[in-house]
Amino acid sequence: MIDLEGLVSPEALAYPRANRGVGFATTTRPDYIAIFPFWYPDLSKRTDLVQEVHRISISGNLVSAGDTIVVYRTPWTREPLNAQPRPERRRRWPE
Repeated sequence: MIDLEGLVSPEALAYPRANRGVGFATTTRPDYIAIFPFWYPDLSKRTDLVQEVHRISISGNLVSAGDTIVVYRTPWTREPLNAQPRPERRRRWPE
């Protein structure tokens, strides 16, 4: 997981705010990106870098950067979206 704002990924702060979305994403090459498009218009408009796969609207949202969060697939996605899900693995806990 990477964080474009630098809370979890402080290395993102090395990129200027205006280029952080595209710059940090192309450097780290994540499989998917979930962003508020209002915060990262430069990235959300780059159809060569992102393809929308899911959109969530949050009605009455007062604390985040808009009322819509979008999940995008990137050119670096390792598994196709239509791939069969992997069989669930059960974790065995020590007794």
